[in-house]
Amino acid sequence: MEGTLSARSEAATASSRPCVLIAGALGVVGRAALEEFERHEGEVIGLSRRKPDFATRAAWINLDLTDETACRDRLTPLAGRVTHLV
Repeated sequence: MEGTLSARSEAATASSRPCVLIAGALGVVGRAALEEFERHEGEVIGLSRRKPDFATRAAWINLDLTDETACRDRLTPLAGRVTHLV
């Protein structure tokens, strides 16, 4: 398993554009991180239980992190794409 994760990390790092996934993007810390990363180039993905009620250039994933099946279904496709997690 570690080899697989390491290979995915190397592939994501080699990507031409960084991609940051911000968990809890509507909370105090997450919102500040979202605003900061949106000022820079690269892909930004916000993750929260609710949709944002403000304009954002971030892609958005509505997800309850306590739902294991939903997490697997929604986050597995991001493997190898996300380069940073906040």
